[in-house]
Amino acid sequence: MTRDNSTKLTDLLRRTNADKILSFLELISPQAVSNAEIVARTGVRPHQQVFQITQQLSRGGKIHGRCFGNEWQFWTEGASTQS
Repeated sequence: MTRDNSTKLTDLLRRTNADKILSFLELISPQAVSNAEIVARTGVRPHQQVFQITQQLSRGGKIHGRCFGNEWQFWTEGASTQS
């Protein structure tokens, strides 16, 4: 492994779950997704931790969230929600 690839791998491994979730939402923007979809597509577990992180990111203004019935949907700036 080259030094550059090693550095990238180390940086990736040091990312927090909040960083992973935020990066994922930015990557799929403008799509809105549920916590269950975030769990399935990022590997961040358990579901309750994803819920707590998305709530914190939402309160901090880094993402947007809206509850549709019993399910929360989250997206980054510029996304449109689908009801």
